[in-house]
Amino acid sequence: MLFADAPFARRFGRARMAGFAAVECRFPYAHPAAELGAAGLEMTEINAPPGDWTAGGRGLAARPGGEAEFGVGLERALGYAVTLGAPRIHVLPGVTQALDRAAWLRSMRLAAARAAAGIAISVGR
Repeated sequence: MLFADAPFARRFGRARMAGFAAVECRFPYAHPAAELGAAGLEMTEINAPPGDWTAGGRGLAARPGGEAEFGVGLERALGYAVTLGAPRIHVLPGVTQALDRAAWLRSMRLAAARAAAGIAISVGR
């Protein structure tokens, strides 16, 4: 969110020049992961893909019918986390009228099973 006047991939280099040793990134998926790691910073956390943000996406883990898309997004996030050396993925439940607890639990079980690769899953709203 810092250095918003620069193209996304250049913000990491600017953060390094400003003295930052580590950064986190909300949604890096519009850029190749290798391109984002070039600044030599530690990537502390990324968000899992949120789904269609313009349609109220803001996450998929607890959205009814969003479980398959959540699984695909989680796999994509894991690939980025491994490439970037990010030890955490932040999972968003989504904006729903009522939390679908069954979907949420299924998504969290999937995330926990995949996190065994040494990547922690953090959960937020």
